[in-house]
Amino acid sequence: GEPAVETWIARKTASAVRRVFRRQNTRRSLKHELQLALQLRAAGAPEARLDARGRLHRLLGHLPEDLRRLVVLYHHEGWTHQEISADVGISLSTVSKQLALARRMLRDLAERT
Repeated sequence: GEPAVETWIARKTASAVRRVFRRQNTRRSLKHELQLALQLRAAGAPEARLDARGRLHRLLGHLPEDLRRLVVLYHHEGWTHQEISADVGISLSTVSKQLALARRMLRDLAERT
């Protein structure tokens, strides 16, 4: 049922966040991600979860299409950097740099809104 789906989504999200933390070892990023995770966790009501998802969707909409695609492939679809590199036709280094840029842009957008 729905609780199982929510549990699965929570596990996938936690896994994605852990991957981000391993790659981006900065205190500012960690602090921001933890605050966001706590806000989402505190958003127990379905309306609050929908608001959080809607906000994320709106933030993603502000990214250029190429960066948004990389974020979705990596964080939502669970693709590796190698898979993205092969599919999109860019180097591994470029995948890493563009994902880091997208994260910075999302963080900056989130802080401004």
